[in-house]
Amino acid sequence: MAGRVEHVVFFMLKDLSDQERQELQDQVSVIRSSVPGVLEISLGKNITEGRNNGYTYGLRALFADRETIKVYAEHEEHVKLVKMLRAASLPNATPVCLDWEL
Repeated sequence: MAGRVEHVVFFMLKDLSDQERQELQDQVSVIRSSVPGVLEISLGKNITEGRNNGYTYGLRALFADRETIKVYAEHEEHVKLVKMLRAASLPNATPVCLDWEL
């Protein structure tokens, strides 16, 4: 039986201003309320040093099912967030993404 899906992404972002952080958080809130199947989503800055391998931010989402991965990936609000995160990323930084069923 298919279950819910955890979606986790790690980013190497530049030092963000308070306004830039707020704009990202606002976009995450838009996703939470507009993408079908997204049960939970959060974005946060790393608070521990030495174990992050240069990754400074993480995003975690809980999806209703596997089908939501595609819905989320193609949704215009997610595409907007991706563009915002790319603009805030360090040069040559590659995000790491993992998805798994619960």
